[in-house]
Formats: sequence, C-alpha cells, structure tokens
Amino acid sequence: MDLYHHLNTLPINPYNINQTNPVSNTTDSSKNGYYYNRNNMNIQNQNNHHSVFIRNPSKYIIEYEIPASLLKIVKYRENKEFTCMRYTACTGDPDEFLSRGYTLRQQLRDRNTEIFIAITMYNENSTMFCRTYYSIIKNISYLSQRTKSKVWGREAWKKIVICIISDGREKIDTNVLNVLGCMGVYQNDVMKRVTNEENVVCHIFEYTSQAYVNENGKLCGYKEGIFPVQIIFCLKENNCKKINSHRWFFNAFCPLIQPKICILIDVGTAPTDSSIYHLWKTFDKDPNVAGACGEICVELNKGRKLLNVLVAAQNFEYKMSSILDKPLESILGYISCLPGAFSAYKYEALLNTDINEGPLASYFRGEEIHTTENKGNIFLANMYLAEDRVLCFELVAKKGHNYVLRYVKSAKAYTDAPESLSELVSQRRRWLNGSFFAMIYAIMHWYKLASTSHNIIRIILLLVDIVYQTTTMILSWFSLSSFYLAFHFVSIKLSVAKNTPRSRRIDPFFSYGLYITESVRVLYLLALISVFVLALGNRPQSSKYIYWFAVAVFATFFIVTFYYYTFTFVKVLLEIDITKGVLKLFQNHLVRDNLISFGATLGVYLVSSLLYFEFFHVITCLVQYFIWMPSSINILTVYAFCNIHDISWGTKENEEKNGLCNGLREGFSNELEVLGMRRGSNNAERNFIKFRENLKRIKSGDTNEVKFQTKKDDQNRLLRTNIVLAWVFSNFIVAISLSSVWYIKYLEYLDLEMGFNPYLTFLFWSICGLTTMKFFFSILYVLNHYILGL
Repeated sequence: MDLYHHLNTLPINPYNINQTNPVSNTTDSSKNGYYYNRNNMNIQNQNNHHSVFIRNPSKYIIEYEIPASLLKIVKYRENKEFTCMRYTACTGDPDEFLSRGYTLRQQLRDRNTEIFIAITMYNENSTMFCRTYYSIIKNISYLSQRTKSKVWGREAWKKIVICIISDGREKIDTNVLNVLGCMGVYQNDVMKRVTNEENVVCHIFEYTSQAYVNENGKLCGYKEGIFPVQIIFCLKENNCKKINSHRWFFNAFCPLIQPKICILIDVGTAPTDSSIYHLWKTFDKDPNVAGACGEICVELNKGRKLLNVLVAAQNFEYKMSSILDKPLESILGYISCLPGAFSAYKYEALLNTDINEGPLASYFRGEEIHTTENKGNIFLANMYLAEDRVLCFELVAKKGHNYVLRYVKSAKAYTDAPESLSELVSQRRRWLNGSFFAMIYAIMHWYKLASTSHNIIRIILLLVDIVYQTTTMILSWFSLSSFYLAFHFVSIKLSVAKNTPRSRRIDPFFSYGLYITESVRVLYLLALISVFVLALGNRPQSSKYIYWFAVAVFATFFIVTFYYYTFTFVKVLLEIDITKGVLKLFQNHLVRDNLISFGATLGVYLVSSLLYFEFFHVITCLVQYFIWMPSSINILTVYAFCNIHDISWGTKENEEKNGLCNGLREGFSNELEVLGMRRGSNNAERNFIKFRENLKRIKSGDTNEVKFQTKKDDQNRLLRTNIVLAWVFSNFIVAISLSSVWYIKYLEYLDLEMGFNPYLTFLFWSICGLTTMKFFFSILYVLNHYILGL
C-alpha cells in the first residue's frame, strides 16, 4: 500500500532506518531521541526537552514511497529520508502552524539549519524554475567543497533547507509540477481538500532529493555529482500574494527550523555559484548585520538581449546602481531596499520585540492592509507595495539593537529584465509608488533611531543617509519641470541669437535652430499630454504603439538638447584663451556648468566603472540608457503617479476574495477526500513515468498569459487625483515661472552671452554634490571590500 504511514498509526521512530515495522505500536524509542506518546498527544525530544502540544490530533500526515526508477539514479537509497516523501495537509493560518502541532522533518531529526532558502513563485514556467533551482544546487556544491571551513564541508547539505512556495495550486505551471514530481518532491495522489471537516489551506511536501531537472528537461542524478538537498514544497491552495508566501516561510516554518540566515529568492533569479556563501559570510563576520543583498544583474543571453534598447538601458541602470548607490548605502549602514529577488536576513534580527511590534509585524501588516476590508488607507497600501523597504527601515530602527544592512558586491544573481515597454511600465509603477511612499514613511519616522543602541557616529551616518534620500526624492519630484526647462533655455538662446550679429550667433542648426526647437517643443507637449491621457485609465498593453511614439519624441527632445549644449560648450571653449591660466575656463559660467554636468554624469560613470573593473556596460549600454532616460522621467513617473489608486502587484492576478486565502476556493467540491487518489502498489512508479514523459514537452521560454487588474475605489482615485494635481501644479509653477518674460529679462540683465542661468547652475551643482557623495562612498566601499576584506 502506497499510503503506508498515517498519523493514526504513526511509528514511534519514523526516521529510524533500522525500523522494520512501519506501523509499529511501540510507545517508546530513544535511538534518534524521539518518541510519540498517544496518551497526551505530545511529540517530545529527549535530547533538548522540546515539546510541541498538538491541539488537533486528527491531522493528515503520510509518507509516500519514492518510485523505484528514481532510486536507481540516486546515491543514497537506505534511509527513509531518501526513500519516502512526507506529505502534510495543513489547515489553518500560517501563524497557527506551531500551535496546531505541525512538525517538519528538520525538527524531528534535530538538525541545525544554517541557511533556510525561500523560493517564491506564482505561474512562472519550468525553465525559469529549473534555472533558479540549479543555481542553488551549484551553491550547495560550492559550500560542500569548503572542507577547511568550521561550518561547511561534505555535510553542508544538512545545514541548508530549500523551501519552495507556490502561490496558488491552480496557478502553478503544470511543467513545474512535472519537474518536482521527477525530483520526488511532489505527488498529486496524496493531496486532500478537507481533513477533520476543515478546508486544507496548504499542501506541504518534504523530501531530501538527489535529482534535478536541467533547463533542457533532462533528469540528472548522482552521475552529475549532485549532493542531497532538503526540500520543503509548500503548495498553497489559493493565490494570496507573495507576502502571504513569506508569512508561511517566516511565521510557520522558521519557528520550527530555527535557521540562522534566511535567504529570499524569486523564481527566475539565478545566483552565481558562490553568491550564497558570500552573503552568509557577511553575517558570520559581523554579528550586527541584520540584512544583506547582492548585485542583481540583467540576464543578457550572451549579449543578444542588448539589441533590445529597454534591456540595455536597464542593464546600465542596474550596474550603476550597484557601483554607486548600493555602496553608499552600505557604508552608511542603511540600504533603503534589499531586493526581494535575492536578499538575506538574520532570523534573530527579524523577530518581533512585542506581539504587534517589530520587523516581521511591520512587514506582514501589508497583507492585512491589502485585503478587501482594509483598502481605504491608500498611503499604507502603496507603501506596502514595497514591503521590503519597510522591513529594511524597521531592522535598522529596531528598538534596543544596533543592526545595520550591507551590500555584498561579490554575491551576484542574474534575472530577466522586462523586454516589452508595457511590462516595464507595469513593473515600475509598483516600484516607484512603493518606494516613494515607503521613503516618506522612513523620513517621517527617523526619530525611531533614538530608541536603538547605535552609537552616535552610526546615528549620524544613518541621518546623513535619510537626508540624502530626501534630497534625491525632492529632485525626482521636480524632474518633469527640470527636463523641460533644460530644453526651454535652448530655445531662449536661439531666439536671442536671432537678434545678435551673425558673427556672434551660436546656432548649431545652421540658422534653422529656432524652427527646429519649436517643432520639437510642440511634439514634446503633445507626447506628454498623450502619456497623461493614457495613464488615466488605459493599460500599457493596449497602448504600446502610442507609448513607443512618445519614447521616440522624448528621445529626440533629449538629443536636440544635448547636441545644442555640447556644440555651445565646444564653441565657447575654443574661444577662451587658456594661455592666461586654466582657471580662466571656470570664469565662464557656461563652461563651468557644463564641466560640472559632464563630470557629475559621464565622468563619474566612467571612473567608477573602471574602479570596479567593470566597463562592458559603459561600452554597450551607455547610449541606450541616455536615449531611454527621458522616457523614464516622462512615461514611467507619469504612469506611476496617475495610478496611485492601483494597489495591485501589476503583473500578477490576485485571486483573493472575501478571505478565501484561509479556505477552499469557490466552486470546489468537498466530496472528494483525496485529490485524484488511486490505489495500487505501482501507483508511484506510474506517476514517475508520467512525470518524465511530460518533461519532454518542456520548451525553453514558455510563458503564461498574465492578467492585469486595477482597483476602482472612489476614495483611492480621489487621493490619486490630489497627489497628481499637487505634482503637476508644482512642476507647472516652476516651469512657467522660469520660462516667463520677466525671467528672460533677468537672464539678459545677467549677461546671457556668458551662458549664466541661476536655475541650471543650482541644478548642476545639486546633481554634482549628490554624485560626488556617491562616488566618494563608492571608493570607500572598494577600500573596505577589496583591500580590508570587510
């Protein structure tokens, strides 16, 4: 019988490989330190005197024999850890997992877990899953090869547990289930819908697998040198969003496993071979590190994806962020965002200081806010679109502690960047809105740092970080008007040049500059109006051609502006007599401002990239980045602010309705106790053969249709309107004021021929100050990381 182990006939020592009777009624066995007492329904550990009270004794927990065909390709075939898969039909909320008496194999085996990895997925295809899983296998292999380490070595796999959490049983890709079935981690014959008159919320499969499926669909075993991997596959019955998956991980499984380090990885993200070790080493070196992240790199498919302008621009953006932004925040101790795609946390630091106060309490408050009954607070709803940013601030500001966050350059992970404009717009809407409101939250609660145990120097550094983030946010707020004014001043100079002697004119457009700039200005305004109209009620997927037209206009707008300033700079530079001294250059306002602008952008990009020995992205992606940059200001920002009322994740459909996350999906029948149950001794073998046959159908790059939903709540839309009006009016006032007649006359009074413009000078110096600050801390990070090894 396949279902040979049920809790009602639970063996006393279920993991004793010498046990001969799987349904033994023995009442005590101390060989592995565990016994099962049917009288008081307690599972007790004689070694550490730990006990868990089982409130509900009628749980459905079985062990399922692994197919013989799978055992033929693996190395270890004796211990039940390798010959049996454990299935638990879990009812109730993840917060009740411990109190209901559920257990996990690692707890029963009394294993010390050093690293607990959460792989979250929704409906991603099997190619993405296999890529992520295989990258983790290579990391475990790397840790196993560190034989001189006090922690790692040949038995490293026993200290690492992988938890695969799928958000919705009907949403998971069937090919992923085929892959898991071939690995021995999944069987569809054992799942229950109802147990003890309670709906099953989550299906939990546990197995130590020695096989994996590569991206081509080939099943690999011990011949490929694979180490055993402890896996927990958590298949949620309903789709309740990623944050709910993390609640299963942190609140249900972590209290039983008690890991030292928790690592979060999204399906599709592939860490390099030693990345997990480098993240772990950061915590091992400094006990005050509460969280760390590595470098997120864009998967370029051997450079072929660089032909896509969007991918190339994102690649440059990601690289410069890892060279300038993350090092600065790491030195200061507060990284505003540890990416959920690849980040690590010290589990002890995540624990709450009180029941409703602490990092995890703040982190999971977003799940409650996003339910139907609590969507009135649009500020919090948008803030928790970036719940990882909230968690980062709560860790640094944790009461009575002096935790810091670190960036680990040597820990890299590759991920696919959006390749279509509509997908990028939808993704950045959530990123921009979430980060904007989360940063406001951090700025408003800076006083929490006073309740920490940070020393005065660290508090000053953290406050410097907050001031830096505040300044950056203000400049970003007015980026729309700043971008327009940079072009506007070009047209002013050309109109003035028309009334000046031909010998003194600076018109790089062969006397047609005024006509060209006015034409481009009209196209820009039309494109900007179109973007606003599209953002107020249209999906990016349905308006991609108009969006691409706007991208072309904004790129032309930028090229004309850049060409004029470059031409003017070179012409004025050639007219300056440098024989009187180099300082003569800086006495000219136009030359000085342009030198500052170029130095604070191109100069810093080039030097800092050389400093980090990374220059490929500058050569291949710099042009695409500058071409795309105007559209990121005028399209992504506009769409984000115009859709503040939309608190969905943007790329994933939310199935949660009326609290269905804690119950059976509507329309399901309660009559069947077990999903697809079939009797027979060869049942597991038949399933395995079927799983392997289905692997042949795996095709690289398979995708699923992704639906986009928006929330139409009047209160949310009203707040959206107020914020958009405040943003548009403030930028409008700045643009109109600085383009008015009195300002033009003021510029003429200040000698326009010298190129002086107070606003541009202020803007250039502000950008220069922020960039210089990032460059300085980038150098410090290099000294700490590569020379001092910190």
